[in-house]
Amino acid sequence: MLKLVVFDDGWGGELVANFLMEELKIAEIIRVIDWSEAPYSHKTEAEICELATKRLASYVGMADAIILAGYTISLALTELCRKFPGQVFIGMGVNYDKILRSRNSLENIVVLAERLVIESSLQNDLRLNLPYSTLILPDCDGWQEKIDQGSMTRDLLAMDLATDFQLDDSIRSRYRKNKKCNHKSETTLESLIKKRASLNQQELALKAAISKLNLASEQVKSNEEAAWAERLNNYSNMEGKDELHDKIKPNTVLLLNTHFWDIKEDLEAILGWNVRVIDFREKLLRDICRSLHLRGVDGKRPK
Repeated sequence: MLKLVVFDDGWGGELVANFLMEELKIAEIIRVIDWSEAPYSHKTEAEICELATKRLASYVGMADAIILAGYTISLALTELCRKFPGQVFIGMGVNYDKILRSRNSLENIVVLAERLVIESSLQNDLRLNLPYSTLILPDCDGWQEKIDQGSMTRDLLAMDLATDFQLDDSIRSRYRKNKKCNHKSETTLESLIKKRASLNQQELALKAAISKLNLASEQVKSNEEAAWAERLNNYSNMEGKDELHDKIKPNTVLLLNTHFWDIKEDLEAILGWNVRVIDFREKLLRDICRSLHLRGVDGKRPK
């Protein structure tokens, strides 16, 4: 029976291992998930290579292939192949043919990946292979940790995306309704002024009752006024921003983080039916089959 080691730094590795277990019944899947050093995206490429070499050294020669089950981990692919030339290593990649054959327009392509991956040579590859597309690279830092912890809800994801992107009509209306309600009850200038007046009255009563602590009271008042001024300033900067800010309408979304497989359905619901969200699990499966000379597996089994 074939032995495949699946290596990653979090839940993305578990998702890849589950996928391969379902598609490759003839292989034993060995999970090597480095939770202790997660997330690797906060490390340098050299540190990732060092950690991957250390964690995988005992599996070299014991497995038919070692799968680097993440785009961040795959930054160590070249170094691992150099250090262990007799071992088959397979990393994550991008199927440009699948993107170009998409029925969707390729005008605006959103790339969801960790900053370390975006700043690697992958960005140049994307621009070279998608020369007529506008690549949009939003900040996804912190998403991986939330997914690993199970705290990335659809509402939280929608709020993150709503700043820059046009959402599905049903999601957008709900988000605006909630936002309007919150502003009316908590953050309108009128409400803030009333609350401030109420606090002033409380401060006067407090000073009369504890006159001996006048110095401490003055310090508290100063800190409080600074906090209120900051809140008012933030509110003024935020007022009208949602209406004036030009929102991007994406056509295609590329998931270049295997952790994001877990939120693919949420992304499709939030962005709407006319936005295609693409991951590259089929490419990974084909690369494994090609490397191990397996046939008859295409990753398109009915689910």
